[in-house]
Amino acid sequence: IWDSLEDRAILDNHRPSRHWLTSVDIWDLARIDVIADLRDGYVLAARALYDPELASQPDPESNDVLMFIYVLQHLFDASVEAIDGLTRVMQALCPSFEKGELYPPLTQVHSGAVCLGIINRAFRMSRGQDVQLAMEAAAFNESVMERLEET
Repeated sequence: IWDSLEDRAILDNHRPSRHWLTSVDIWDLARIDVIADLRDGYVLAARALYDPELASQPDPESNDVLMFIYVLQHLFDASVEAIDGLTRVMQALCPSFEKGELYPPLTQVHSGAVCLGIINRAFRMSRGQDVQLAMEAAAFNESVMERLEET
């Protein structure tokens, strides 16, 4: 998704940096350009979901932006150090910003579920909660077998 957004110049905030003896291409997340890009991306993501004109004719650009903002919002919501940090930064720098309920695009629901699963696992691990992968895999295999037996 990130490469797709870069290719279409939706996200374009590189700056060269000298790190020891090597030149490195980095993202400068402290520059206001990134905040403006995020604000515009959030608006486009919300329009892709709730604007009937855009929702009836989904295009790859708005779907990619929606998926990126959807995952980014969930990452900040699950962050230990910056709980709801995206909302707080956006409200401070873009005063009319309000966090909305975002869902993945219909064409990327499965990808969204996979991303949320990874985020939830990381959240549980960071909190020291039970993450017994073997038991989860067994329960998943059992549910798959039940579905196969039904068909």
